[in-house]
Amino acid sequence: MSLADFASGIRVGFWKEVAVDKVECDADRCEVSTTIEYEYRGTRVKTPNRETWVRDGSDWWYLRR
Repeated sequence: MSLADFASGIRVGFWKEVAVDKVECDADRCEVSTTIEYEYRGTRVKTPNRETWVRDGSDWWYLRR
């Protein structure tokens, strides 16, 4: 997924905070655990998120499930 594709799927201002909790990598793949905080009906909600990133040459790409 390119940066432009990723950015087009994000609603500006929706995420209030993101924390990186853990990153586990081997040579060409990383599993990243984050906590995303957003507002829902006037209440702040924290949701865990897990992402996979893979290396292609010198570039890293996010794999959307």
